[in-house]
Amino acid sequence: MCIAFSHIRAPNLVLLFALLAVMIQPAHALKDGVYKPGKLVIAGKPMRCGKVKTLVSSKYWMVGGSIPGLIGLNPRKLKKYSRIEQWMIYTHECGHQRRGKSERKADCWASKTGHRQGWLKRKGLKRICTTLRSDPAKGPYPNGRTRCKIMKRCF
Repeated sequence: MCIAFSHIRAPNLVLLFALLAVMIQPAHALKDGVYKPGKLVIAGKPMRCGKVKTLVSSKYWMVGGSIPGLIGLNPRKLKKYSRIEQWMIYTHECGHQRRGKSERKADCWASKTGHRQGWLKRKGLKRICTTLRSDPAKGPYPNGRTRCKIMKRCF
C-alpha cells in the first residue's frame, strides 16, 4: 500500500478509488441509453438540466442537440473535446431547453451558467474560443468568432 494512503481504512480506500474512477471517466465511456435528470456524468461532473432527460447514442449525427424535453449527445464525438468543452456542449444544449432555438441565446446562457457554477473560468472560455475560432457560419450557427464574442459578453 502506498504510504500516502496508509492512514485510510480499506473500505474507505475502495470508495476513494471508485470515486476517482468515476471522476476521470472519459466521455466515450458513456453508455448509450437514456439518462434521467442528474444521472449523467461527463468527465467527472454530474450534469443536470432541470427535468430534462439525456439520450446518449453513438449513432447520433451531431456531437449534441436538443429538442424540447430531451438533450442528445454522441459520446464518440464528445470525447474529441476537452473536459471544459464537453461541459459547455451539454450546457449549451441545456440552454436551448431554457432559452429556445436561438444559438446565440443558448451560447449566452451556457456561458453565464458555467461561470455562475464555477467551472467556466476565463482560461476555459479562451480554450473554447480557440476551438471555435475557425468555424464558419452554418445554418442557425453564427461563425465561431461571433459565438465567442457572445460568450465573452455574457460571461
